[in-house]
Amino acid sequence: MDSEKIGKIILELRKSEGLTQAQLAEKLMVSDKAVSKWELGASIPDIQQLESITQLFNISYDLLLSGDLDRVKLMTTKGQEVKAVEKKKLTTKEWYKLDSAALVYPPQAKRDWNLVYRVSAVLKEEIDMENLTNALHDMVERFPTFMVCLKKGFFWYYLERMEKYPVVEQSDRHPNRPIKLDGKHYLFRVIADNQRISVEVFHSVSDAFGSTIFLISLLTRYYELKYGQVGDYKDALNALDIVNQDEIMDAYELYATNSSFSSQESFKQAYHIKEKRIKDNIVTHLVVNAQELKKIAKKYDCTVTELLTALYTKAFLKRKFYDRDRNPYVVQIPINLRSVFPSNTLRNFSLFTNVRIDEVELSLEELIDTIKKQIEAGRDKDTLKSDINKIVSLKNNVAIRTMPRGVKDFAIKTISKLIGNVGCTTVFSNLGVINAPDELKSIVDRLEFVMKDDIMGGVSMSAVTFNNKCDITFIRSIVKSTVERDMARELTDLGLEVYVEGNGGVRS
Repeated sequence: MDSEKIGKIILELRKSEGLTQAQLAEKLMVSDKAVSKWELGASIPDIQQLESITQLFNISYDLLLSGDLDRVKLMTTKGQEVKAVEKKKLTTKEWYKLDSAALVYPPQAKRDWNLVYRVSAVLKEEIDMENLTNALHDMVERFPTFMVCLKKGFFWYYLERMEKYPVVEQSDRHPNRPIKLDGKHYLFRVIADNQRISVEVFHSVSDAFGSTIFLISLLTRYYELKYGQVGDYKDALNALDIVNQDEIMDAYELYATNSSFSSQESFKQAYHIKEKRIKDNIVTHLVVNAQELKKIAKKYDCTVTELLTALYTKAFLKRKFYDRDRNPYVVQIPINLRSVFPSNTLRNFSLFTNVRIDEVELSLEELIDTIKKQIEAGRDKDTLKSDINKIVSLKNNVAIRTMPRGVKDFAIKTISKLIGNVGCTTVFSNLGVINAPDELKSIVDRLEFVMKDDIMGGVSMSAVTFNNKCDITFIRSIVKSTVERDMARELTDLGLEVYVEGNGGVRS
């Protein structure tokens, strides 16, 4: 690190904000002599002081340590122009830290696979590409933490604002293709394919709930541009509103405390399907009437999520019996923490709970009872609080925080390779009923949610409900479709009509 160049950057940043050395020293809780030495190049701030400087002036580690004074001057000049014309009541940042849960995703990425999932809307009409493109461009300032690329800092990855508009891409038949993490591409893509609009997102940007808000906000703006104003936006965000700070915050840090957390449980081998993996994902949609499904759940005195988990488990246990595997079946179920800890964040804010089934021959009633108890235990507020503390405390641990990013990457990759999803058979995620403007029902037939490809598990299931249609989606990286087939049979045995579609086309 060049102390003289770093000092000139600190000097430029201080002057751009109209601060004296004493005022800057007070904000950083150091002496004014320390600031003077930095600016003269006589010394360099320590790691914690560097972090405080990046946060105070909203500058990345890389830019601060690069010594690129010309780029810093350009950045501060642009910032002053924005302030002069009051372009935004809330100025969006040039860069963002990854949220507490997002830090582990970049190191796990491979050239042909990374943690990408999809939320989609199937329209009742052909897509108007011009209006969709304009609607997407209107989202740029409204969703600043989406309009980013991934950068590599010395200590951590971080998100940096892109300076170009995102584009609408043409679809291929296999969803969740890897997104380039080269610092030059957006970490999401919008895809148009006949009557389907899809948003695919790298998990470091947001969880599925935040991305669904992005999708319905995009659809709402699309509707406004084509048909006129909507009445009640409900959970959609108005593209013309200013950004709320709550939407871009790390909610894990908000709810973390200094309390202790439970120790890490030992990883035990769970059942995995014994079958060769295939290259391209195979997606199957099972669409059922949402009201009829809810009536059946009420009959069994359970939620729709608990009912679908039980039916999915029954289908999977048939495969487990066929494979003659003695390891337990474990389904991982994401928990949207916003339902427990109030938050408007559009970034990651979810955890997981596991449901374990050891016996193969259980009735539907017995499965539901077992699943209800385990989900309830997993949603215990104190348990979730402990897990939040664990995530945040590990991130803020001094030894880990000051460790170079390359060392962190190696550690995370090694742990992921050794453990991965060893203790998990499959994943089921239900987004529930989406609260969108009523006007969208006139142009949107249904919503879809396609989870990230689970290489180890082989099959994952997800669900989302809109317009009285519950779309149950499977993503599969194995040849045989026995789990989807048996799930469809479980649904029809309950008296439901099931519409089946796969990879964009009707199958039966």
